[in-house]
Amino acid sequence: MARFAPKSDAVSPHLLFLLLKKPIEYLNATITGTTVAHLGHKHIKRIQIAVPPRRLLDDANGFLQPVAELQLALKVTNHVLRKSRDLLLPRLISGELDVSQLDIGVGEAA
Repeated sequence: MARFAPKSDAVSPHLLFLLLKKPIEYLNATITGTTVAHLGHKHIKRIQIAVPPRRLLDDANGFLQPVAELQLALKVTNHVLRKSRDLLLPRLISGELDVSQLDIGVGEAA
């Protein structure tokens, strides 16, 4: 496990993640020699990233920040919905929970 942090506030953590994703995937796919591949400090030190001009970084960060926040919010919502489904579905199937009297539109456009 490793923790990455930008050296400058010009690069957001979200942008750093996107910039490192492909190089790390490549290294993980190409490291050989042991039964379990380990991405070590020497591998991480070899990663080189071209950093664009500050204005372009600011534009990218301005776009990525709300997208990353939305992505996180959607992941949390999906987690809650999965837990709700897993709790309710067995009760619905067994008949323990009766929804026949609820006014629920199924398949109708909102």
